[in-house]
Amino acid sequence: MPAFTRGKHQLYYRQSHADNPNKLVLIHGATGNMYHWPAELRQNRGIDVVSVDLPGHGRAKGSAFRSISGYAGVVTEFLKQLQPSGVFLLGHSMGGAISQYIAVNQKRLVKGLALASTGAYLPVNSIILEKSKSEKTKTEVAGLISDVAYGKNVDNAIKEGGLKGMMMVPAKVFRADFGACSRFDIRKRLQEIKQPTLILCGTEDKMTPAEYSRDLHRQIAHSELKLFKDAGHMVMLEEPGAFIKSLMHWLLPLVN
Repeated sequence: MPAFTRGKHQLYYRQSHADNPNKLVLIHGATGNMYHWPAELRQNRGIDVVSVDLPGHGRAKGSAFRSISGYAGVVTEFLKQLQPSGVFLLGHSMGGAISQYIAVNQKRLVKGLALASTGAYLPVNSIILEKSKSEKTKTEVAGLISDVAYGKNVDNAIKEGGLKGMMMVPAKVFRADFGACSRFDIRKRLQEIKQPTLILCGTEDKMTPAEYSRDLHRQIAHSELKLFKDAGHMVMLEEPGAFIKSLMHWLLPLVN
């Protein structure tokens, strides 16, 4: 997979290389990587799908950012390098915050926005912030997140894989990501989002409750809201078939 580097920050990416000149860019959440998206989504979906590992995550070397604006800056530079006809962003949780930030600051670049399990602000439990400071206490954070990130019907293999993946992420990335989320608040600028927007959330999401998504829907003019019954924060892994179907039903008419 190729890499994009800006200073001490590196971003890894993978493209499906569809003929469609538009691009769907997948931006993962805190402590995640591109494999937090289902494999079926990362493939050719009639649009060029670009999956990224944010700086300091997955295979991307270098430092993680301590702000949403920092992540948004390097992603924006990466997108401009791709020279797309149009960009559609799909962001999960922290990735949704990054996507919103880009959408309001790069209006000509972003043609559409899909926001999964996210909000216009992302308060973080003080225990998570405190215990993300060291490798020793990071284990408690990973366990706490694993306990609340999924709906009641999730396959245990998905949950176990998620916990294993988090344990491989350095504490400094936990600290950077959750600190960035805790300081994010774009509520006063939501009405600047004029692009078509799809909002997706599980009804049992305990990390970014469905009310956050309902509020996005109320504030963003050209938005649609899709709720997935009994799914949790990792809705795209818990309900991949329904998630992809809803996404493509919204997206394909916009790019064809």
